Amino acid sequence: QEDILERYFNALNAHSPDQAAALYDSNGVHIDAERTLQGTEAIRTWYDQLFDQLLPGAVFTLGESSGDASTRSFAWTASSTLGSVNDGSDSFGIVDGKIVYHYTEFSIDPA
Repeated sequence: QEDILERYFNALNAHSPDQAAALYDSNGVHIDAERTLQGTEAIRTWYDQLFDQLLPGAVFTLGESSGDASTRSFAWTASSTLGSVNDGSDSFGIVDGKIVYHYTEFSIDPA
């Protein structure tokens, strides 16, 4: 069984909203500076926008990470045709191998 972060970054780099949403509990919560989303369909739609509009064709790279089976914190970067992320900072809450809570913070520097 791959680590949750490995599965997450595989989904990001596959640009697959379905693969990303499948990592969440059915009542999982995704929080960013603008909104709080709950449920895999709302979360799937967020990833759809991330891959299609915000960071099309992006390559996502995992930075330093810490935590255990129930919580993970990690830094990340991304590079796409529209811009790059150099300050990604996320946290997962995990229950039974599924993400139940995901807080993400990042800014996109235009290309």
